[in-house]
Amino acid sequence: MLYFPRPKSFLKLVLLGFGLVALPLIAALTYAIVYVDKLADHSQHAVYQAAESTQKSRMLVEQVTGLERAARQYQVLGDLALFKAYQELRDDFQRTITDMLTLPLETSFRAHLMSLSETENKVYETLKNSAFNSAESKQAVALFLGMSEQARQMLSGSHNMINREVQVMNDVAEQARTSFFWFGLALIPALILIVVGFMIVIARPIRQIDQAIRTLGDGHFNQPIEVAGPRDLELLGKRLEWLRLRLAEVEQEKVKFLRHVSHELKTPLTALREGADLLCDGVLGKLRPDQQEVVRILSTNTAQLQSLIEDLLNFSVAHRKEAILKLSRIILSGASSRIKNWQSLPNKYA
Repeated sequence: MLYFPRPKSFLKLVLLGFGLVALPLIAALTYAIVYVDKLADHSQHAVYQAAESTQKSRMLVEQVTGLERAARQYQVLGDLALFKAYQELRDDFQRTITDMLTLPLETSFRAHLMSLSETENKVYETLKNSAFNSAESKQAVALFLGMSEQARQMLSGSHNMINREVQVMNDVAEQARTSFFWFGLALIPALILIVVGFMIVIARPIRQIDQAIRTLGDGHFNQPIEVAGPRDLELLGKRLEWLRLRLAEVEQEKVKFLRHVSHELKTPLTALREGADLLCDGVLGKLRPDQQEVVRILSTNTAQLQSLIEDLLNFSVAHRKEAILKLSRIILSGASSRIKNWQSLPNKYA
């Protein structure tokens, strides 16, 4: 059997309820913060990569144009200084391609970069090993037209990559909104169940205490009082149980006292009434009129005193609700008529 520790106080139970209600909200808030943080990191990284790819692609277009200009000048003039300037430009061009290959690019984009690098290497080797105005060098320089077109296509692809990254971020944001919506929708019944459960747990001991107080107020002291809940409310239930036992003890002592007093009063009262009756009957001799008046007063007051004592006993019985008069129809077997309910009884039987 599993044992669930109970809070030591009603306040701790309330705080525990608030904590359990707030726990799903805190979890939802934490999930939202983490998700948004990841989305922001991903968006920042994607935008940075797309922007860097676009910048590098624009640099490639400019570098291809510069390479073509230097190569054509060298091919026409044959100046070694122009070839050296071409070498410096190609180093920057190859370095840019190497930097772009480190980015998480698509396969087709990488293939274009490798193609540009290979074409430029072919042009460089041709210019390096051929005469400055030869047919081979002219054919090599003509390759720059395709390289320029390919570089412009890569620049356009970089812009498209930015658009794709933006679309991906929009999709991720829409997915996040959908996730938050369903998470919140699932959170509502969970919160309702937690609130209803704690309402029952909190209201039950309060109802038990209220019922115990009502029972004691109605004078029912034979029903034990039990309160289940936080320990301070259980302690209050034990105090009420002690009060019930104490009231029951006091009630029993009161009944015993009334019976004892009534018995002790009735004994000398009976002797007084019998003595007054004997005097009235003339057992001790005929009384004068003034003596008869005194005996009559004595007899009347003793009768009233006996009536008061009986009323006191009847009140004690009625207060304990042990004697309840019930009227009902009685059908005599073999009789032709029914006896109706008695509406009233003689005072001495009431």
